[in-house]
Amino acid sequence: DCHTAHIEACSLFRHICQAVVNEWDNQEKRKQEQEQLKASLYRSRSRLHGSGLTQDQQDETDFRRHFPQFSKDFADILSQPSLEGPADTEPEHEGDAAQQAAAAASLSG
Repeated sequence: DCHTAHIEACSLFRHICQAVVNEWDNQEKRKQEQEQLKASLYRSRSRLHGSGLTQDQQDETDFRRHFPQFSKDFADILSQPSLEGPADTEPEHEGDAAQQAAAAASLSG
């Protein structure tokens, strides 16, 4: 009886191990098929819609599409440079103008 139970236990253990190995094989096959499908989708996509850009250029294009720059849209309402130039580049002229105005006021008054 003990020998028969041992044989049945070994047979059951072998059956369980075989089921585990079969399931593992099935999972590996599915994973490999998914990777092949994913790779073929990328190839098809690049063939159909390939832009000829490098990966960095494509990343930059994608970034600009998701985060557009609106400076061109608002260029007409932003301050335009004048003949006098920007105020922050020539601060000494502002002081000169104030001194000239004060001198003119003192002469006329």
